[in-house]
Amino acid sequence: GTAIFVGVLYTDKVTFNIEAGTIKGTTGVSIMGSGTTFNMKGGAITGCPFIGLRGSGTLNMTGGEISNNGGPSSGAGLCVDSMTANLSGGTITKNNNCGVGLVAATSTVYLSGSIDVSEQNGDTPDFQFSDSGLGIMEVGDPEVLTIAGSGGTLKHTDVVKDGKSLVLHEKSRTGTDVTDKFKTESTSEENLYVTWKEASTTPTPTPTATPTATPTATPTASPSASPSVSPSTSPSVSPSVNPSASPGPSASPSIPPEYNQLPEDEKQRVDALVDADPEMDIPTAMEAIEYAKQNNIPVDTLMLTDTIIETNKTESDPEGSAFSKLRLRIDKRAKNNLTLKWEKQTGADGYVLYGNMCNSGKVQRPMKYMQLVAKSKNSLKITGLKKATYYKYMMRAYKLINGKKVTIACSVVTHGTTLGGKYTVAKSVKIFQKTAAGNTTVKGKKLTVAKGKKFTLTFKEIPAEKKKTIKHHRNVIFESDDSSIVKVIKKKGVLKAVKKGKIILYAYCQNGIYDKITVIVK
Repeated sequence: GTAIFVGVLYTDKVTFNIEAGTIKGTTGVSIMGSGTTFNMKGGAITGCPFIGLRGSGTLNMTGGEISNNGGPSSGAGLCVDSMTANLSGGTITKNNNCGVGLVAATSTVYLSGSIDVSEQNGDTPDFQFSDSGLGIMEVGDPEVLTIAGSGGTLKHTDVVKDGKSLVLHEKSRTGTDVTDKFKTESTSEENLYVTWKEASTTPTPTPTATPTATPTATPTASPSASPSVSPSTSPSVSPSVNPSASPGPSASPSIPPEYNQLPEDEKQRVDALVDADPEMDIPTAMEAIEYAKQNNIPVDTLMLTDTIIETNKTESDPEGSAFSKLRLRIDKRAKNNLTLKWEKQTGADGYVLYGNMCNSGKVQRPMKYMQLVAKSKNSLKITGLKKATYYKYMMRAYKLINGKKVTIACSVVTHGTTLGGKYTVAKSVKIFQKTAAGNTTVKGKKLTVAKGKKFTLTFKEIPAEKKKTIKHHRNVIFESDDSSIVKVIKKKGVLKAVKKGKIILYAYCQNGIYDKITVIVK
């Protein structure tokens, strides 16, 4: 039958089998998967005004059709976001903006068999790399591909093929040298090469056997034989891009007149927000930035998206995140569950939770989308966990602006362990002032310092269980809720009074347990 989604169907760590029928979304994305295995053997994903299918996990497409998705200037039929897409059958066609968009450095697409990715609508590319989301593509049976790219550096590890011509097409450029946009790295494999073909509406025949391609037609020349492709090296995902932006299929919606009246620095902030989020248009970005100005929210916070958080393997805190807003912490522990608690955010329409097991040695585990949380909640019990295991979590608060979830606060990475092992977590932490006479208690939880002066604080962390140690994935950190008044020079406790005013200073442990004092600058 036909399933029509008013909004988005979210799948989380499940197996989704599509064998028949029609799936259609009316807004946003028809299906959004996190850690999901999609097995598409038949049926159709069609008619979504933005993206037909987007997700992280695995897509095995052996049949069916992804068609007529996407808008005139944004979206895609299939958005490969930290996903391995095995495309060996079926059809991806007649989509707007692009057929398949690779939006993260951890994107991997394998093309083989009878898959037909062709004839998208208008001057639309079959495949498109985003600005900083170059993934890996292994070409099997198809002889020539048309790829649209909007920026970045294309390395030889990004496209894996053997004896095939990869034709790059960027419809915004005609007759212009593109070496500043796309470059190839030297390789010892002589049969591994990248070529460029300028935009053209008419196929240009060539007397040689070098394949040619245009964005709207199948190339008229191909190697005399269709060689079997077996890349000599296995593709490996090694993201080399900074995940401070969340790449995606390019979006260039109509520009409202108010945009042209903005100061140049304001335009740059709007452009940066649109570039960071594939679902963001210019009017929504303008509203989001205006809301941020009125509520003292950094622009870096607005730019925090699912992609940025889910591609962070280092456990470092992304730009725009802060402890002092949500104060996400592990409140209760058991052998197989943890309870999280946080502070509700004024203006938030809901929360998004991410998590995974903590990194261990050389094993790095990126954050994974877990679930949406209602705005009325400020605690959540996570069940089904392993005993004596460290887990990590992040949360972002969002506000709906024109239907788009815009981040207005984001936590730092919070770590904690379940019961049953040799390690424990912090029960409490206390702030002390470090002086020549030694460490002294901050009387009344208030400290007064003179403008321009540096001062040093220290702390004492108390374990929750006696005779057990805390395995630190991060140390206790100091954070000022207004760095324009008091700036943290060193996160371990060296601070500077910048200007007159009053702030709240936090010292927080890796599990989110904290102490705070008021600092008055005179």
